[in-house]
Amino acid sequence: MSTSLHMDKVKRVKEKYSLELLSNPWVTAVGIGTKIIKGEDTHEFCIKVYVSEKFPEKFLLKYGRDLIIPKEIEGVKTDIEKMSKKVRGFDAVNLPPEHCRRLRPAPGGCSISHYAVKGRGTLGCWVRDRKTGNPLLLSCWHVIANKGMALKGDPILQPSRLDGGKLPDDTIAYLERWVDVKMLGFNLEQCKERIKMALENGIKIPVNLIDAAVATPVSEDVVSYEILGLGAIRNVAETKIGDIIYAWGATSGFIRGRVRAVDVDIFIDYPPIGIVLFKDQVIASASNCFVIHPPKLIEEELDITFP
Repeated sequence: MSTSLHMDKVKRVKEKYSLELLSNPWVTAVGIGTKIIKGEDTHEFCIKVYVSEKFPEKFLLKYGRDLIIPKEIEGVKTDIEKMSKKVRGFDAVNLPPEHCRRLRPAPGGCSISHYAVKGRGTLGCWVRDRKTGNPLLLSCWHVIANKGMALKGDPILQPSRLDGGKLPDDTIAYLERWVDVKMLGFNLEQCKERIKMALENGIKIPVNLIDAAVATPVSEDVVSYEILGLGAIRNVAETKIGDIIYAWGATSGFIRGRVRAVDVDIFIDYPPIGIVLFKDQVIASASNCFVIHPPKLIEEELDITFP
């Protein structure tokens, strides 16, 4: 069996059983990675099952065999890995002053915020509108669309309010469009119960592909297609297991990690509004696991292209 054919089979099996696995009380994510045995990578594709805690099988048997994750599903091996509760990223760091100041033109990785949010988010990068070719600021829905409470045309500040940004002088863009993130439940227990009911009754549950939004710059003079400390984006490619990921975040600083899993379905907490289920994500690891949206999904969902 070729590697590509085997990967196709793993994808089919993972997709078929993902929700069932996610309904397990300790499962936080399900994806595709390579089997790790005693710390050694076998390079064999498998279904990666991430859990909040790992328990001995004897312990789980006390509460029922259905809590035990099978070692193999339809001929595809599983690999169970404990995941940190800090799934979404990293603790905020004290950034160098030059990365929090007003930057014109503004590169990806610098400090921004919605005008009404006294916090700090990241200007992901500048992209282009697929229909017009005009530049757009790309960031997260929870950053510049204020977790769904913003309106089209709202000002976006650079630097963020936390870093001294003020209206109107520091307005860099105006909110253009976004994809709302749909909550699955108020807590993880409620999410899992909802998944079980959906499976039993053949109904759909709300899932998400991206947390992203775009904004129209005040002028092309504020646009820089570089990323702080990393340079210009040269091309966009599909992320593969084993790839090295470099990123710069306005709250996390510089990150270097390795892709551990793809096609990941994962619960993400959005305090205080609830927990969401993302599908088809990428998990990379550095000091913690962090989640990446595949560029192709961002382009499709927001109708944009990367430069």
